[in-house]
Amino acid sequence: SDSSPDLWTKFIWKNKAPPRVQFFGWLLSQGRIQCKANLARKGIVDSSECDVCHGAEETPAHVIFGCPAAREFWESIEITTETPSWAVLKLQEITAPMHIPAKHSQTFLLLCCWHIWKRRNNIVFRNDRTTIQGALIACKTEAQFWRVRLPKKEREVAEKWCSVLVNA
Repeated sequence: SDSSPDLWTKFIWKNKAPPRVQFFGWLLSQGRIQCKANLARKGIVDSSECDVCHGAEETPAHVIFGCPAAREFWESIEITTETPSWAVLKLQEITAPMHIPAKHSQTFLLLCCWHIWKRRNNIVFRNDRTTIQGALIACKTEAQFWRVRLPKKEREVAEKWCSVLVNA
């Protein structure tokens, strides 16, 4: 499995996600999202402990794969992410399971990461303990908006995403 910059460039910038989410994906791939490990390294916070689970250092990989809130999200939509310590770069290696269309699956993965990140931020900054069901509904709502980002003849792909998110 090759985690070359070229594959990441394609994964992020050839994605149908909105530019702000592509930029988030790029920051994520560079390990530069504003998580507590990065903030502690810069001396902005004293502790790098995850504010969501209080069980590990909050690194980009922890936010997306390791935190129980993230694992709950992936499990609910039946996407296997190996181990809690999975590297963020493994994201591009996830093969869409049978229930998720392979076409534009990287866009779907970025959508999921975006919502895992937004749920984390809601917990940290708004003390909003949105349930997994609430997070999945928010993700489905955004998937409906993203539908128009796909070519007209491929928009049913987003409908399948919505049904995966609703039925989770």
